[in-house]
Amino acid sequence: MEIKEAIVQGIAKEANSAEVTAKPRQHTSPIDAQMTKLAADLLEVYGKGTSNYGTLSTDLETYAFPRHLQRYMEGQQDFIAFSQATANLVVAELKGSLLATGGFYVFLRYMNQGTDWLLVVGLKTKEMTSIDEDSLDLRAALTLDIQHLHEAARIDLDKWNQGVQPYLSFIKRSGRQDDVTKYFRKALGCTDYTDAKFNTETATKAIDAYCEQNALPAEEKREVRAKVYAYFEEMREANEPVTLTAMSALINFKEPMKFTDFVRANNETFPVSETFAPHKRSYVRYHRISGTMGNIKVSFDVDDVLHERVDLDAEANILVIRNVSARLREEILKAKGYGAAE
Repeated sequence: MEIKEAIVQGIAKEANSAEVTAKPRQHTSPIDAQMTKLAADLLEVYGKGTSNYGTLSTDLETYAFPRHLQRYMEGQQDFIAFSQATANLVVAELKGSLLATGGFYVFLRYMNQGTDWLLVVGLKTKEMTSIDEDSLDLRAALTLDIQHLHEAARIDLDKWNQGVQPYLSFIKRSGRQDDVTKYFRKALGCTDYTDAKFNTETATKAIDAYCEQNALPAEEKREVRAKVYAYFEEMREANEPVTLTAMSALINFKEPMKFTDFVRANNETFPVSETFAPHKRSYVRYHRISGTMGNIKVSFDVDDVLHERVDLDAEANILVIRNVSARLREEILKAKGYGAAE
C-alpha cells in the first residue's frame, strides 16, 4: 500500500445536542510511520466490517459529495478543500441526528495492487489508562477507537471514473446502530447496490474459490453447491432476499462465519453485499449445466453427470451421453442415412 494523501478533519458534537462545530485542519497530515500504521489498521478492520456495496447518488442537487469528488479528481480542489467540504456535509447531516456524536474523520487516498482508492472513516475516541514513565502514576488518556468502525466508506476511484459498478463499499450496521450512523452515508450520498445478477454471480464465484482454498473433496463441493442452490431457490420463490450470513452457515454449520470471513478478507475480489435478491440464471449452474459447441446446444442437470448419464472424456475432449432414447437414436440414424433398424 502506498499512501498518496492523508488528512484528519474534526467535528464536535455531543449526544442529544443539535449544536455541531467543524474543526478544520488546514494542512495535510504527514505520511509518517504513525499514519502508515493507522492506515494499515483501518484497512484491516474495514475489510472485516464491510457489509454493503453501491454507488454514489446521481441526484447532484441533493447530494453534493459526488460534485466535490469530481472537482478534486479534476484538480479544481486540493485534498484539503475536498476533505473540508466533505466534513461540512457531515456537519449538516449531524444536526438532524440527535443521538449521534462527533469525532475525527480520516481521509486516505492510497494505491494498492495498482488500484487507486479513497477511504473516508469516522473515528471516535475512547478512554484508556496509561502510566507516567517518571512518576509511575496512572493517568487517563484518550486514544482512537479503531476497532469499532460505524462510519466508513471506500471508493475504487478507477471504477468510479470509468462508471463501472459497484465502485463503492461501506459499513452499514443493523437496527438502532444504523439509525444513529446513517447520517454519514447520507452526507456522502451512498446508494445501496442491489443488482441481483452481479451479487449472485460474485457470490457463486466466491463459493467456488472458498471450496478450492479449503481443499474440499469433490463430494463436499457438490453438497455445498446443492445447499446453496436450494437456499437461493427457496428465497426466490418466497420473494425474499438471501443473506451472506445465512449462506455462510449453510456452507459450514460448524464454523458458520468462516465463509463470511473469507468474503470480507477478499472484498476487493468478491464484493458481495450482505443482502441481495437471488438471480436464477446466475445460480442455476449449480443445478444445471448448459453450453454450446458451434451450432450444438447442450443442457443437462448436474445430477445427470453424478449418475454418469452424461460424462466427459477429458483426454479426448469428447462429451458422452449414455442411455439415448429410442426416438433420439432413430433421428440420429436417419440423419446419417441409415434406417432405424440398421
